[in-house]
Amino acid sequence: ISQGVQDVYSTGERIAPLRIRTPTGTDNYYVKIVDATSGAPVMTLFVLAGQAFDTEVPLGSYRVKYATGTVWYGTERLFGPDTRFSEAARTFEFRRQGNQLSGYTIELIRQQGGNLSTTRISPEQF
Repeated sequence: ISQGVQDVYSTGERIAPLRIRTPTGTDNYYVKIVDATSGAPVMTLFVLAGQAFDTEVPLGSYRVKYATGTVWYGTERLFGPDTRFSEAARTFEFRRQGNQLSGYTIELIRQQGGNLSTTRISPEQF
C-alpha cells in the first residue's frame, strides 16, 4: 500500500489543509477522518512511519481515529491481530472565515507537554 488518501466518502469540496505527521519507528498509520456528529467516515489516509502527509479535507467538524501496526493486511484486517486503535480526544473544526481557511497539522507523536490527547479505542469503535 502506498502513502496517501485511500478512500473519500464525502462529496464536499476538499479545500481545508490537513497535515498528518507520524513518529519514526516501524508503525504505519491508517487514519480515519469521521464526521463529529454522525460518526460517518469522511475519508481514510495511510501514512508511513516517520512521514508527513499533506491533503485537503471538506469543511466541517471531524474526529480523527487511527489504527497502527507494522504489516498491512488490507482494509478489512488492517494490521492484523496486533492492530492498535486510538482516537484523538478533540474535535477538529475546518472552517472558512472570510477568505481564510482553517486547517491543522496533527502530530501523532507522543510529546512531553503535547496538546493532543489520545485514547485507546476498541476495534468496534474504529
